[in-house]
Amino acid sequence: MKPIYLFSALIIAMLWACGNNETTEETTTDESPAAAAEIEKGWKGLAILESGYKFSIEVPDNSIADNISKVDYLEDRGELEITVGKNFDIFIIEDESQMLMVKNELKTHPFYKVEFIVENDSSLLYRLFNEEGSKEQYQMYSERKIGPSTLLIRSNETSDFSEFEAKLMLQSALSISKF
Repeated sequence: MKPIYLFSALIIAMLWACGNNETTEETTTDESPAAAAEIEKGWKGLAILESGYKFSIEVPDNSIADNISKVDYLEDRGELEITVGKNFDIFIIEDESQMLMVKNELKTHPFYKVEFIVENDSSLLYRLFNEEGSKEQYQMYSERKIGPSTLLIRSNETSDFSEFEAKLMLQSALSISKF
């Protein structure tokens, strides 16, 4: 597993960008219907991969969330965590593709049934629910290729997200581009 190396200046640049309220164009792709969850405003974060490539990501700004934005580099796990309020929490790691493993784990989940809303070669948006209907949550997983590197992006599995929130996180994952 290759960690994402961040420099303190880049983290400062990301945090500075949190206050940026410029309107950005809606990111649309043919990969999923996640475009229905519109991000009208956003900021771009910036990180450098071990391979030297820079990438940016659009995430909701504070006007969409509850005015708390946070970017953390979890050095022990080699993950970048981006949190905007209580309803947006994603992890980004540089690694090899794990799509087949993730799909297989979801299909054989010991506690929940899984319904895939979006399922393609690079992205998953799925609903986890129990048979009684008393518990339901939505999660996302996506993989993006930046140069020779593959970024794995997933929602925080310990949080319960609505379908709209999971679509926002998937849309952000799909917005990742080489800087």
